[in-house]
Amino acid sequence: MKNNKKAFFLVGCACLSGLIALGIIFFKERVAFSDTAYQAVYLLIEQKPFVNWVRVGSILPQFIPLIAIWMHAGLKTVMILHSISFIIFFSVIYLLAYRYSTKKILFFIIPLYLVLITNEVFYWPQSELQQGMLWLCLYTVLLFENKWSRLNQWQFWSANFIFILWVQFFHPLIFFPIVFLVIYYYASESQLHTRKCLSHLLICSVSFGIRTTVGLFNIYEKGKLNIGDAIKKNLPEFFSLNSVHVFLNKASSAYLIFILFLIFGFIWLLLNKRYLKAATLFSFSIGYWILIMISSPEDTHFYTENMLLPLAFIAVLPIVADIIPSVNMTYTPLFFFVVIVIRLGFIYDAHNAYSDHFKIYDPYFSYIEKDKLNGVFVDDRSIDQKKAITTWASGYETILISSLISPDSCMVIQIDNDLNKYSYALNFDTSLVTIFGVWGKSQLPKKYFHLQGGKYEILTKEP
Repeated sequence: MKNNKKAFFLVGCACLSGLIALGIIFFKERVAFSDTAYQAVYLLIEQKPFVNWVRVGSILPQFIPLIAIWMHAGLKTVMILHSISFIIFFSVIYLLAYRYSTKKILFFIIPLYLVLITNEVFYWPQSELQQGMLWLCLYTVLLFENKWSRLNQWQFWSANFIFILWVQFFHPLIFFPIVFLVIYYYASESQLHTRKCLSHLLICSVSFGIRTTVGLFNIYEKGKLNIGDAIKKNLPEFFSLNSVHVFLNKASSAYLIFILFLIFGFIWLLLNKRYLKAATLFSFSIGYWILIMISSPEDTHFYTENMLLPLAFIAVLPIVADIIPSVNMTYTPLFFFVVIVIRLGFIYDAHNAYSDHFKIYDPYFSYIEKDKLNGVFVDDRSIDQKKAITTWASGYETILISSLISPDSCMVIQIDNDLNKYSYALNFDTSLVTIFGVWGKSQLPKKYFHLQGGKYEILTKEP
């Protein structure tokens, strides 16, 4: 078992190394895109963490690019470090999980989780849900290894409550895999109907209640997920939802290994008469999948896939907790190494849409350069929406892309459906104007962004 543990650990290290390599190769696709682009520009200009006070744990990976900024590293270096900072953070949690896995190989849940469903969401790396799920993987190790068993009752429940509350604050949806984990754990210990299990579920519910209540005071959080309205509106039309069609189309390719793992785990549990676990696996996987399909009916590419990520945790837990320990074969780590390599290939292949989306900016960059402007505000109806993927962060994306050549080449292309709100800024010749605010000349770090002193124009069609 000791040699097998080391082999699985090395396979996990290879997985994380592969993800880091992809993070370096596709640093532009990961950082100069959507929310991560906004975060990157904020870090470069403000030179302090971007704090979402409801999801405060997400500031931790930001310190890697921030240290590079404080040390006056070049823009490309900062963007590369920003890209891989999330994977470095995951690697630290992986090492902690390995350190605390003394009897089992629960640490291996981390590399499998990171690649099993991930395709497009790899290019949206700042996901707080993803970060929270990694903390949940670490909690899984501590729970199954009984690391808090020597604590007295008050200390035991306090430790569990604090850790679960920490994890829950990363994202509301983490409540579902947390409850799945607790039920699956006590089903393994044949304690599902005990006071201890009920107490554990109670602190999960209290943590979720606190998180939900706090979220009510944040405009962004309030509008994220209204389950009641989603069920009422989309459940009757379930099989006609675009999200369902897209998922089924990917079932034979991008999601095939995940589905096979899920089916294999369910059948294995049934054959080994672990009916409670099988029922838990089936109900949570189907229930959570339906929830995401009706909550994101239009399937917004990376975002819908991001919400599906807990399904990977649900599918992998039985594999790592029950099946691998029962199959004491020399070549088992090699099998999972091959699986990981295949999944890394799918992640690599998913870059095409995110690399191609930069091409929509080319004619506007040429126009800005020719007319010596600071930037343009573009009507979103003139843009290929499918190719753009998302347009709200276009200003931040183009600031980063253009400044990679030189700080003096900084340009802004802000795409929006309401151009009138930018009319006040057309003559701002020394300010960086974006959808969420304006940075004056004195606020811009010359090492990264230097405007040429032109003006802004509104464009209603492609130049």
